[in-house]
Amino acid sequence: RGGVLVGGRKWSMASLRENLDNVVEERVNSFAEELAGIALGGGAGQANHPLPPLYIGRDYASEEAFSDYIDVSLAAGFDYSVLPLYDDAHGRQWLGTCPPGVDAAKEAGNRFLHVSTWSNSVVGRVQCSFDFTEPHVSEVAGEVPAGSVEELLRLAGEEGKPTLKEQALWACHLSLPAILFPPPPMADTRLLTLYSQKVNNILQVNSMSNIWIEVPVAEPTPSPSASASTPVPAAASPPAPAVPAASPAPPDAALPPPIPVPRKDNPTWNSWNVLRCLCDRSNHVFVALVLTEDLPPESDLYIWVSEPVRALIIPQRLFLTNEFGFPVLPTAHQKFVIKMFELNVQIIVRGKTPETRVEHDPYQHYLRYLQRREVHISSQDAFEQPYYDYLQSPLQPLMDNLESQTYETFEKDPIKYKRYEEAVHLALTDRKDRETVTVMVVGAGRGPLVKCSLRASVSSGVPIKVYAVEKNPNAVITLHHMSRVCGWGDHVTIVSSDMRAWEAPTKADILVSELLGSFSDNELSPECLDGAQRFLAEDGISIPYKYTSYVAPISAHKVWNDVRAFKDRKNFETSYVCRLRNFRELAESTECFEFSHPNPIGDPSKINNTRYRRMTFVSKHNADIHGFVGYFDAMLYKDVYISIRPSNFSTGMFSWFPLYFPITNPLGARVGSTIEVSVWRCVSSTKVWYEWNIGVNGVSFSPIHNPGGRSNSIGLFV
Repeated sequence: RGGVLVGGRKWSMASLRENLDNVVEERVNSFAEELAGIALGGGAGQANHPLPPLYIGRDYASEEAFSDYIDVSLAAGFDYSVLPLYDDAHGRQWLGTCPPGVDAAKEAGNRFLHVSTWSNSVVGRVQCSFDFTEPHVSEVAGEVPAGSVEELLRLAGEEGKPTLKEQALWACHLSLPAILFPPPPMADTRLLTLYSQKVNNILQVNSMSNIWIEVPVAEPTPSPSASASTPVPAAASPPAPAVPAASPAPPDAALPPPIPVPRKDNPTWNSWNVLRCLCDRSNHVFVALVLTEDLPPESDLYIWVSEPVRALIIPQRLFLTNEFGFPVLPTAHQKFVIKMFELNVQIIVRGKTPETRVEHDPYQHYLRYLQRREVHISSQDAFEQPYYDYLQSPLQPLMDNLESQTYETFEKDPIKYKRYEEAVHLALTDRKDRETVTVMVVGAGRGPLVKCSLRASVSSGVPIKVYAVEKNPNAVITLHHMSRVCGWGDHVTIVSSDMRAWEAPTKADILVSELLGSFSDNELSPECLDGAQRFLAEDGISIPYKYTSYVAPISAHKVWNDVRAFKDRKNFETSYVCRLRNFRELAESTECFEFSHPNPIGDPSKINNTRYRRMTFVSKHNADIHGFVGYFDAMLYKDVYISIRPSNFSTGMFSWFPLYFPITNPLGARVGSTIEVSVWRCVSSTKVWYEWNIGVNGVSFSPIHNPGGRSNSIGLFV
């Protein structure tokens, strides 16, 4: 239908047959070249780092005994099975019990006795007959059909079927890792509230299993169009799976008038957002996102990257069949699935069991192939992976002496010191008329900037005299060792002192430092360099000469919940270094604070580094605001810069991760909402601290966090 893509070229079937030998030889040679490149180290960025594990579950309609179903799933290449907790459609009752007419020894066997089978190989799916995705509110009359209400209020089912709570307790008894719940209502907040109340009650009694809420990426339509896909042989497209119901309310419960959810924004995300708010944003409730045939706009689709998506359910009917009879996803669906791979989201394939058993299920085989083909782990990715969405307290190098391990990690950065060396080289070139240029490295650590300066001296041909000033006595020992080993001799003078107290014997032509933090000034670079500029010559150069912090409001459910897990105010009033992964910027970052060196005021006693900035953003997404993220960029010399801001990020640099500022309670934003972020940088005689707050549409506001530095501050003295 359009040809086959081989080796980056599109071939017709006839042409491919005619040139098959040449094509195969070309691909073999190309593959050999790739292997040779890897062997020589050229492919280390991608090929030498293993992919994260991809867990794929199977949710097929089947009449098999549950133990056989698990065995077949594992044999077909799936990691686990999704099974109904209660199902009498085929004469079956509770999961793990023997249905009538089946050999009890075969059905139960050792499977029922092994907790490891349940906790590693099965996800339970609750069963109920009420379909929450159907519109139960008449938009014209505003009425709810009596039968639907009765079904909703009963929810124990007919003929004594178990309630949601009973099924959840059975899942807990079996030690299942997760329970899959049906999609929440989208058309009526009454039903959604009742549904959420039952989920919340289950959370109180089920301490073992997480709850996965099915949420379609697009709102279900009353008459879905027929799938354009051609069914894969031996795995026919199934009918739409039955969706269970929610839990009972007392029969005499008084129902308020229906309140339809507004349809002008994302109804599927809205229903999820209401549910998780009513469940107090429990960290045991996750999303099982259901891929639909029609995808919503990207702004609605990719907001899910900031949500706690644990699994992506892909119905078989979404797959197309390629010329070779294998299942493939449409391009737009592929793109989103690949993004889910990158976030380590599990995949569940939902459909109908093939009529004949297959050794390797074609759907899971294709998904694993897609991950191998599209997801690449670079050296930087491999370094950062352990830190994804991991909260760390910022360093306080002025108060604390850093350990050798910390220095070593920063010294491995392949970009930062290259840029510093370029900057020093340019500065020396502009001073080539001088017999010897005095370079002072303040905060020398274990000496990486000293090495950069010496290399720049050689490349520029300009002789230099270096003063390496360091307050950490342990790092000073290492500097003396480096001087002996590297033969620095008289070219480098090592000074053990705080730069603010040191009396320099001469003026510096170039002052070099790396005192920057993730938010530019949060490691007190302004205070340190203002104190050191007294020994910078009048025409002296500071590297860096300017640095700027940036702020963007974000939705980041995972890290916010991690902060909440500490269960105290202090942690919500602390900023965290974090390699954010599971998050979404709601607007482009904008400038916050800027500092320049040398400071034009000159006299350190008259310099005031307090700052205040109020920034306004327009939200591009429907989302909860969980705080804001801080970035920085720094101009080293002329146009040489380093940056962690996404718009001009210094690719390959990993010395700094962004700074996350949480807020106590998330604020809701919609597309077009006005978000106001206020940040204060406060300075006293002993400490520096930040205060912050966020407002939305001038109506809802967070409190001002960390007033007076009550919870978190940066000390000015050892």
